[in-house]
Order: sequence, then C-alpha cells, then structure tokens
Amino acid sequence: MSDPTARPAAFAPDSVEATFDDDSPAAALPAVVAVVATSGAGSLEGCLRALLAQQYPELTILVVNDATIDAIPARIASIDPSVLVLNRLGQSDAIDASGVISTGDSIGRGVAPNHSAASAYNELLGRDSGAPLLLLIRDDVALDADAVRIMVEELFRSNAAIVGPKLVAADDLGLLVDVGSAIDHYGTPFSPLDPDERDQEQHDGVRDVFFVSERAMLVRADIFDTLGGFDLDCADSVAVDLAWRARLAGARVLVAPNARGRVARQHAAVHWPTSAPRLATAGRIRSCVKSNSAVGLVWSLPLSFVFTVFESVAYFSRRRGRVGGAILVGWLDVLRSASSLPAIRRETQQLRVVDHAEYRVYMIRGNARVRTLLTQRLHVDDRIADASIKTREVLDGATGRFRHAELGVLALAIVVALFSARGFISGSVPNVGGFASWRNTSYLWDLFTSARRTANLGSDAVAPPMFGFGGLWSLVWLGNTAFAQAVLVAGAGPV
Repeated sequence: MSDPTARPAAFAPDSVEATFDDDSPAAALPAVVAVVATSGAGSLEGCLRALLAQQYPELTILVVNDATIDAIPARIASIDPSVLVLNRLGQSDAIDASGVISTGDSIGRGVAPNHSAASAYNELLGRDSGAPLLLLIRDDVALDADAVRIMVEELFRSNAAIVGPKLVAADDLGLLVDVGSAIDHYGTPFSPLDPDERDQEQHDGVRDVFFVSERAMLVRADIFDTLGGFDLDCADSVAVDLAWRARLAGARVLVAPNARGRVARQHAAVHWPTSAPRLATAGRIRSCVKSNSAVGLVWSLPLSFVFTVFESVAYFSRRRGRVGGAILVGWLDVLRSASSLPAIRRETQQLRVVDHAEYRVYMIRGNARVRTLLTQRLHVDDRIADASIKTREVLDGATGRFRHAELGVLALAIVVALFSARGFISGSVPNVGGFASWRNTSYLWDLFTSARRTANLGSDAVAPPMFGFGGLWSLVWLGNTAFAQAVLVAGAGPV
C-alpha cells in the first residue's frame, strides 16, 4: 500500500490520459470488478450475467464470497468458469484447483450489508492486479450493458476519482433509488429524491455530488489505495467518509446517470441506517471529526449533539426508547475513543489540498433529518407551493372581475373629490393662519396706494407689493377676489 499521506497521482491529469488510447479511450483501461456476495439470494446470477454482457471488454470479474453460503463458487462456475472467487469463509489463504481464493476472515454473519461489502472491498488493498480502475459493486445490482463504458468515459472526460451510476428499482425501471447524494454539515446523508420519485430524466445531467452509494461505484485504483480503502469504523458512513477524504485531496466525485443499475426492491433503501443506530451514530461522528475543517468542528459538533438529543427524545415519545438510547450511546462511544481521534484526524487532514469552501457547495444547510421530514414526508414545500398557486388564482380572478370597472371607479373618485372641495372652490379661502380674505379689488388698490398702514395700531410705511399684485390678479378673474385668492393659494401648494 502506498503512503496514505502522499497526494494521489490521480489528481495529475497526465496520469489518466496517458493510459487511454486516442482512438478508443474507453477500451484501453483494464478494470477489476469486485462483486461482493452478501445477500445470499438469487440476485448474484443476475449481477454476473449483466457484467458478462458489458460492452466494455477489459473487465476482470472477482466475486468476494461473504454471504456465508458455500454453494456460491458452484453457482458462479455454472455461469462462467473464468470468474474468480475470493472466498472469505475459508481458513486458509490459498487458491485451490477450482480457482477459489480463500481467506480466514468472515464478517458476513450479523453485519450490515454495506459494512460487510466495504470490508470485502478492502480485501483488494495490497492485491496488485495492475488494473487502474476498480468497479465495486454489490450482488443486488445489475448494470445495463453500456454502464461500465459510460462510467469509464465520464471518469476520463472529467478527470474524476469516483463515478457512480443511476440506480433504479429492478422490478420498476421508472422508480428512482439513487442518483448521488449530499450531506449536511453533521455528516448525515441527504438524497435529492422524493419517496417513490419517478424517473423522467430530471436527474440525467452529469454532475458533481458529495458521494455515491457503495452499492456501485467506479474508483481509481491508485486513489482507493492511497486513501487506504474504506474506514470500517464509520459503519453506514463508509461511502460518505471515502468521498469526503477524496474531496479533501482535491478529487471529484460524479454521478453519470446515463449509466444505469437495477436494484432489487427489497434492497432499495440506500440511506436509511442498516446497522445498529449506535454504530451508525458513532460512524457518522467519526467521519465528521476526521474530515471536517477545524472551524466547522467548533460549531457542528455541539449542534450535532443537540440534534441527537432531540432525535432521541422524539424516539422516546414514539415509544421507541431502545433506538433513542442507542443513538445517545453512539455519542458515548465516540467520547470513549476521543483519545485516538486526534491522531486519526491528523492523518486524514494531511490529505487536504483544497479549502472547505471548495466542496461545501455539495453540502446542504440545516439538518438533513429535519429537512427530509419536512420536504419528503410532510411535503411542506409542496403544500406551500399549492397555497401560493391558489392565492395567485384568487387574486387573478378578482383582478379580472374589477378590470372593466376601473374607469368607473376613477370617475367616481373625481366626483367625490369635487364634491368635498365645493366650499373651497365656490367660496373664499378660510381665514386660517393669517389668510385674511380679500374684500374687493378697490380695497386692495387703496391699501397699496395709501401712505399709511392700517394694520394693528397703524404706521407710516410703504404697503407691501402683495396688495398691488392682488388687485391685478383679481382683475384677471374679472374682480372675483375670492376665487382669485383661492386659485393663488391652491397654485402655491406644490411650492
């Protein structure tokens, strides 16, 4: 295994492009397909037949038998004897005459499928196959014939580290299961899919996502080796943790929706915890502590604990106290191992070549559990949108009914205004604040031409020119001093 602190060669574009042929880039890179047999069901045959029918020729298929069923090698041989089997149920580390490689490490019994699959994928570390690509796939996923070719081409085109397909239900190809996911700042996955969302090509654009499901992912072998594979202590967060560490090192994680995989309906739940809530909580916190930025940890860890307490109370209120207690115990497990976390975090942070802001755009705001409850179960967004549409329809209808009455309303407003101002128009200006009434035109001229002022006690002073202007202004209105004064005051209003 290479030095986990070294920067992966995958981030140098030349290391990718040099391995592709100019004429047929998708056919030049050999890939090892690691199929993990964990379900023990009949889906293994469908998975293998789909892989053998791929349009991508450079595939070496290796089945990791972790399903505690000894008949799997025989079942595989009946389909294609050239398929290699890595049997984790044996007690030796040798390859027998039937082509079965055995190791003495079985974790299939009583372990969550994603944890068991991650452990099986890690078996590939140190086994130098020479292939630059690893296709990690569970036995409950059957890929379309062009899926591997499309994922390899997209990995080459985008210089990505990890590429995942679009997953749909095997018995209903229009039912979406996974199209890549985001996480919140507390490490909880968030799927953009609504429950029972139908595939109408609304997610068919190639795009960066925070992580793809470990059910089916195409990974650069050198990156997988440099990152040290999956961290099994992260439980249900193994895929999140792997993608997070890859993003720290500047790698891209993509979903190529034109590459499609079919998942058995009984195995379709991707994001709901499949291991014990205690392990799921501890794994999520461990992933955050390892990969989150220092500033992010200062506020995200306390808030994550607060959310966990509220979640636990909610479980207790629903008479599911065992689950509520388990998620709290998961936090206690993290605290018990706190002494080892700084060293683990230092090792992970040595991979960092990009700032947290570079991949924060693939993380959602708020709490993923709360957001899922509001948007995917209570459908709050849809209800608000419906209320907004109905309100707009009511307002549009009211506007249409009153549109033809606009001129009538305007005319009525003018009539009311004229009626209210009838005294001001026909009479004199009220004597308020010094507006003395003008008696008549001759009176104004007498005041203007007189050498003595009669105001108050009288004085010998020149009369102001306003009296002369008032007399002239009254003559303009044919001697109607009241109306002339009203016009003058009204006209001076804007000034």
